[in-house]
This record gives sequence, structure tokens and C-alpha cells, in this order.
Amino acid sequence: MALNLLKNFDDFLRVERGFSVHTRRAYLYTLRRLQADLERQGKTLLCARKSEFRSFLFHVGRGRKTATIARHIAAIRTFYQWLVRTERLDYSEALELSPPKMGRYLPRVLSEQETIRLFEGHGEDHKTSRTLAILELLYSAGLRVSEVSQLDWG
Repeated sequence: MALNLLKNFDDFLRVERGFSVHTRRAYLYTLRRLQADLERQGKTLLCARKSEFRSFLFHVGRGRKTATIARHIAAIRTFYQWLVRTERLDYSEALELSPPKMGRYLPRVLSEQETIRLFEGHGEDHKTSRTLAILELLYSAGLRVSEVSQLDWG
């Protein structure tokens, strides 16, 4: 039964949600670990309670980054939302789980020396005027690479 649930859930993630192979693999890995943890306690995915979810998250989250714990929670919440939506469950306490606060990190910026070397053209990549124009635009306008790549060059 649980294998069919996870297979059907994987199909939902792939077809309806359009999740990447990597995300689906990560979500199913989390759910299989949760399932194994519950089975050791004599329980199933369908009867899990908030205390079991918290215990599982505590064990898999030890020594991990906040983003990893948030991904485990996202996998569990998405699975149980799907179970409720498809009427396999009326409600699940997994929906009460909230992700940890994510830290915000500033990007690393180039030093003055690195910036000078970049514009002096050291290296093979900086030979063309197009490349230098793109670098100037990135630097002077403070644009992200993704923003420059979206520009209409026409």
C-alpha cells in the first residue's frame, strides 16, 4: 500500500506539479526515511502524528543546514496535502509543521584588485568587446547575471 502511495505521489509531483527529477528524488528519499522510522514504531504513513513528525525531523536534522530541514518539511507537508486533497486522509497534523526561519546571506563581492584585473582583461574570456560590455553593464548598473541574460539586445 505504501509503495503505491509513494508511486502515485511521485506521479503527481512529475505530472501535475512539474517537479524536477532531483526534487522528486529528494522528496521520496525523505518520505521513505519517514516511513522506515514510523515502521520501527509500528505505525504507518497514514496514521502518523505531529509528535512522530517532529521526532523524525529532529533526528534527520541534526547537524544539517536550515535549508535541508526546510526541504524535509516541504516534502512531508506536500505529501500530506496531497493525501488530504485526494481524500486518502481527512486531515493530517503534518499540515501544522512550519519551516525553520531561513538565514539571509549577503553575496560575496569582488575586491578592488579583483575588479581591476577583471576589466584589464586578464584571462582568455575577456578578449571580446561584447564580453567587456556585459561586464561593464553588470558592474556599473549592479545587475545580476540573470537580469543581463534576460535583456533584449535588439
